[in-house]
Amino acid sequence: MPLDFITHGTYWVVGSYALVPTGTIAFGFVGMMYYIFHITGRMYSEKWASIQFILMMWGTVQVFFTQHILGLEGMARRSI
Repeated sequence: MPLDFITHGTYWVVGSYALVPTGTIAFGFVGMMYYIFHITGRMYSEKWASIQFILMMWGTVQVFFTQHILGLEGMARRSI
């Protein structure tokens, strides 16, 4: 069956719709801050920047991957 039939009305939809805007806004903001630091001449620690990126990526995937798994297991996104 197509994925749309299986995941329609489940938490999969919530996870998919929330992942794209949240990830875009959060990672875009952090990237903008790093860019501003770069053009003003103040340098940040590349070690801490790498740690921050890894933790941010892990946290984002952890939150929304959980919703994808719940959606595949059939958890409804609304109670009727």
